[in-house]
Amino acid sequence: MAIPGKIALLFDCDGTIAEDTTTRFVRHVGLNPTKFWGDVRRMEERGWDSTLAYMKLLIDFAQEANPKVRVTKKTLREVGRSLVLSKGIPSFFKEIKEYVRRKYSKHGISIGIYVVSGGLEDIISTSQINGRYGGAKFVDDIFGARFEYGSDGVICSPQFTVSFTEKTKFIYAINKGISAKELSKDPYCVNDHIPPHERPIPLSNMIYIGDGPSDVACMSLLKEVGSEIFAVYTEPRQGIPKATHDLASQGRFTRGPYIRDYSSGSDLRRALESEIDGYAERILGDMKAKRLPAVRHG
Repeated sequence: MAIPGKIALLFDCDGTIAEDTTTRFVRHVGLNPTKFWGDVRRMEERGWDSTLAYMKLLIDFAQEANPKVRVTKKTLREVGRSLVLSKGIPSFFKEIKEYVRRKYSKHGISIGIYVVSGGLEDIISTSQINGRYGGAKFVDDIFGARFEYGSDGVICSPQFTVSFTEKTKFIYAINKGISAKELSKDPYCVNDHIPPHERPIPLSNMIYIGDGPSDVACMSLLKEVGSEIFAVYTEPRQGIPKATHDLASQGRFTRGPYIRDYSSGSDLRRALESEIDGYAERILGDMKAKRLPAVRHG
């Protein structure tokens, strides 16, 4: 059943709500990040997909490494637990849900939080984005890349990859109410026909937050339906990063760019709260209009 009063915040992960997850992984297992990403770029120049390239390099390392360096699911989870999050995360997730509940739940409006990333799901899901204590779940779902693990527990092949354009598939999954778990069991279910009025979260109720070229496809899709697109960046020593300038010059986002600081009182936090209020008022207006009786003439 459609829930027209549900708003969705969609976040990229690396450079948006956390540091680069793969770079953290590379450092954790003792590889040199500069050399690693140089190797990835050379593979891309030979036609490799970016996600497949970095996953292959990590698999090659895992399969050839000294037995003392076993790259297993436990390794990924250790990386997740040490992942450095953006300022204000995860408190922002908890507080924004409470903000919406307090202001709008009586009107039937709620908010969902989703992470859509080309990074590794096992790292993201075991990070502190869902709270440090008690396992509180602030994020509704996480869509990311996954490894297959061999009988010895070591990563052995890509199981699921997330390319730049493929990230849009997850937008439609969220739109149709399909979870990451359901999608992993049946990748074709996202193509099932569901009439727009029966979809749980309209595309126009989504707000996308990202930081770079890997977000362009998602930004373009949602911008076309009138959704708001927020660009964020990591505060550099001098000026705004070139990738952010490029997004701006191409008109990819509608709000920002903002320093990726989600703490209370920050520019980004205030802008997101303001945008959520705007969405809520629009939804309330739509609900009210649907309840008005037809005007009789004559």
